[in-house]
Amino acid sequence: MPTSSDAARVAVLVTHEAAGVDDTGIIGDYLATRGCRVIRHQVFATIEAQDPNVDLPSLDGVDLVIVFGSTEHAWEEKSRHWVDVETAWVRSALDRDIRVVGICFGSQILALALGGAVRPTGRVEAGMLTFDVEDGCPVAAGPWFSWHSDIVSIPDGATRWASSTVGPQVFTHGTALGMQFHPEVSHELALEWIDAWPNSLPDDVSPEQFREQVAARVEESQAGCRAMLDWALDGARVS
Repeated sequence: MPTSSDAARVAVLVTHEAAGVDDTGIIGDYLATRGCRVIRHQVFATIEAQDPNVDLPSLDGVDLVIVFGSTEHAWEEKSRHWVDVETAWVRSALDRDIRVVGICFGSQILALALGGAVRPTGRVEAGMLTFDVEDGCPVAAGPWFSWHSDIVSIPDGATRWASSTVGPQVFTHGTALGMQFHPEVSHELALEWIDAWPNSLPDDVSPEQFREQVAARVEESQAGCRAMLDWALDGARVS
């Protein structure tokens, strides 16, 4: 249920390529149920769009910024002209002590804003995955929808809470939180991504297997996402 303090909160959600279904997954709707005013900004109008909209919203009065995933890579030189602008905007949010949550590509932008680095892994990590997490981690161990081929070098002063054999999965820096996976996915959004890019999956995860994993575990993942958002709004620990 919304509280009186929720009603005054403003959340800015930055997505990148439009999906046929809500590309904030369950996050936009859940924040609304908490009584937050949600401002959405989409960097690219479509998957095929070449002109990024980096006229990002004002941060005045904003309490929470969430930066979502992208088919682009934060380390790619061809994306530098807009990635640098978005990174500077996130850095400004951090300087204002606005809580920032970075999801997949968004966690890479967050790492860059904090002085970290991003590089390709040379492999794809995908599936509904569960990770080993340290005590006190602000998100659950999983299952989480994961699909990426990049690795974040944790910024100085950050705490790493979870890792896989590929690299860091969860880190915090002050009140900022970065996650290399996608806590936001609805069943429909996950299936749309799998249907759109089946040839981008690793050899050990077929589209059929991925769809089955999503069907079996997405509700559990969504519960974890809502708990993460409660932490982002309230500072409550997620078990």
